Amino acid sequence: MRIAIISDIHGNLEALKATLKDIEKRKIDKIICLGDIIAKGVHPKECIELVRKKCEIVLQGNCDLYFSIEHNNINKMPEEEQKRIKWNQSLISKEDKEYLLNLPFCYEFYMSGSLVRLFHATPFINNKAILNVDSIETKYKMFLPTINTVSQNIADVVIYGHIHHSYMDKIYNKTIINVGSVGNPFDVIRNKDKDSNVLETTKSNYLIIEGEYGSKEYLSEISFQFIKVPYNIDKELKDESLNIEKENYRFELKEGMYRDMNKINDNFRRLGIDVEKRMQGKTDIEILKDNKLVVYDHSEASACAPENTKVAFEKEIEPFNDNVIYETENFVVAVPKVPHIPRTDGGHLWIRAKKKYFSSRIELEPKLAIEVIRLTMLLGEAMEKGMKNRGINIERINYQENGNWAYQKGMNPEFHIHLYGRTKDSTTQIWGEALVFPNKSTGFYDEFERFNNEDIEEIKRQINLLGKEDKYNFVNWKL
Repeated sequence: MRIAIISDIHGNLEALKATLKDIEKRKIDKIICLGDIIAKGVHPKECIELVRKKCEIVLQGNCDLYFSIEHNNINKMPEEEQKRIKWNQSLISKEDKEYLLNLPFCYEFYMSGSLVRLFHATPFINNKAILNVDSIETKYKMFLPTINTVSQNIADVVIYGHIHHSYMDKIYNKTIINVGSVGNPFDVIRNKDKDSNVLETTKSNYLIIEGEYGSKEYLSEISFQFIKVPYNIDKELKDESLNIEKENYRFELKEGMYRDMNKINDNFRRLGIDVEKRMQGKTDIEILKDNKLVVYDHSEASACAPENTKVAFEKEIEPFNDNVIYETENFVVAVPKVPHIPRTDGGHLWIRAKKKYFSSRIELEPKLAIEVIRLTMLLGEAMEKGMKNRGINIERINYQENGNWAYQKGMNPEFHIHLYGRTKDSTTQIWGEALVFPNKSTGFYDEFERFNNEDIEEIKRQINLLGKEDKYNFVNWKL
């Protein structure tokens, strides 16, 4: 079977029509769309109509959601953002909005033995940028199941959109692919003295995957083919007078660059990547081995033989073996194996940074600090609501940043936040009194029961529900 996978149309009707014509010419059996049908271009309604007609599977993109939901706090947003939301929403009908709001998050299938998983941006949330130059660890997380995935199996092949930049990479016998963008492709590393013809970037991008559909046996071939389709950009821009962002839209289509390259570079910086260093071939190399983070000096580092280069610093870290229940791009949430509060008295979760090893919150970058506040609020509310549904009436969540026990192990503390549920009828951590934390060697915690599987599933369900609310929308938090 030959499957075409398209993504990120963004209201560009000419690009979509040219792409569908090319797909038809190649005798494709099935078309799948990874979302972001709307926003930017002036023809979102026509694009929705074509996608509904031609695509067998359609997933929800971040723009599909953002410009279809009702923004209760819109009057508190910047004026330009208010205009942008109202304009995009004015171009589609109520029926269009309902269609977009009810699109699934994820789709998966077996092909020639491989479990292929598709989503718009990440398996966690649909508006985070995972880049082609991202870390191996971050890319590996893209294969893991979450509450949003169809199955709880680890994928062999991941195919996504969102970043508008096609690429393929191989790690751990797995394949990660970005299909690029039909209606808004761009490249992120640009230099006027080194760039090739801009048409290398501005053509519509999509992917063809071919193999034995539905087969779990490695008995047949599987292939991936990137396609670039030329289309009439000037014809698409013929109606640009209707576009309140016409200068930005024209720039992106003609130049193959994002309208705000500072934002693109912020994505790199948030991931610990210095774009200038990348362009000069100078990068820090971080390796985690034997529970030690080793960072090699970017001025001398060699990815092929980092052990032969200068070590900038080393840091002992505590291994992370607890039950992970939720992850964002930069943080992981887990149920401790030995909770400080038993589930019947409120229970215990904790948050820890995934990629960088901070000793305290004062080392967090501003955006990470904002992300932590949002995450603690989301988890606290989900913990309260979830456990009340499980018959445990949490009255309050205590949030604490500790780390003192690390010194007893001869290690430096690592930044993490504990969430402790508090109930009025607690028998271990008494309601109305400060929490007490005797040393583990006292046996105080030995009989404490942690959250069970049913508790965890209910908390995860609440995280998923709350995460869709305007209150926790990443855009409102400027993340």
